[in-house]
Amino acid sequence: MNSSGQWTVKQETAGYTLTRPRPSVFAETVSLHIPSSSVSAWRAAFTRIHRRIRAGRSHSLRVTFGLRCMLGCWRGVQRIQCYGGLPGSWHVVGVRDSLFLLLASGDRAAYPISSYELESIASQVA
Repeated sequence: MNSSGQWTVKQETAGYTLTRPRPSVFAETVSLHIPSSSVSAWRAAFTRIHRRIRAGRSHSLRVTFGLRCMLGCWRGVQRIQCYGGLPGSWHVVGVRDSLFLLLASGDRAAYPISSYELESIASQVA
């Protein structure tokens, strides 16, 4: 198990797989498959989102109980910023100084991701 807790990119014959090892024994490892047919769309989306984060451009999401539960933010949350969507039902959102990769359909969940990881993923998914 990768103890760093960072997202890794693995190239496969059918595309790429983004993986984030489980941070504790109580959490699951996250794997996100990017089919080779949509690699360019994903790369463009990661690049666009990273530019928005650097420029401070986002739009606000309503602070709901469900979002607080997914993001683990209980106190003093005034604003949740959305920096953009990825193909499928994934979005990158921010709360204060933290960024999350948010799955907005099915089993809704949020996974920590850094601005550096977004840039690194965009450069590795070629």
